[in-house]
Amino acid sequence: MKNKGVIFIVIIVCALAIAGICYLNNGTTHMKDEEKAMKEAAEDYFNKYISANDSTTTYDITLQMLEDANKNGENYNLKSLEKCNKTKTIARVTINFQNGKPKKTEIILNC
Repeated sequence: MKNKGVIFIVIIVCALAIAGICYLNNGTTHMKDEEKAMKEAAEDYFNKYISANDSTTTYDITLQMLEDANKNGENYNLKSLEKCNKTKTIARVTINFQNGKPKKTEIILNC
C-alpha cells in the first residue's frame, strides 16, 4: 500500500515538472522571436544610417528609430514588438573597428 502512494506522488511531481518546463519554453520562444526581430532590424538600420567613428564603441538603436525608418520606406518586421515600449526597447550594437560592421548586438526588451 505504501508503494502505491509513493508511486502516485512521484507521478504527480513528474507531471508538474513537465508542465512547468512546457510553460517556460513557450515564454522563451516568444521572447526569442521579439529579440530576433529587433536584432535583425537594428543591425540593418545600423549599416544603413549610422557611421562608425573611433570615439564610440556601442550605439543604441530604439524601437522608435526603427518604426520611423519604416515610415520612411524601410520594411522591418516589427510586428512581434507592437506591445513594447518605443523608447525603452533598445538594441545596443557593438562595432568591429576594423570594418565598421556590427560585431555584437545586445537586445534590451521592455514589453
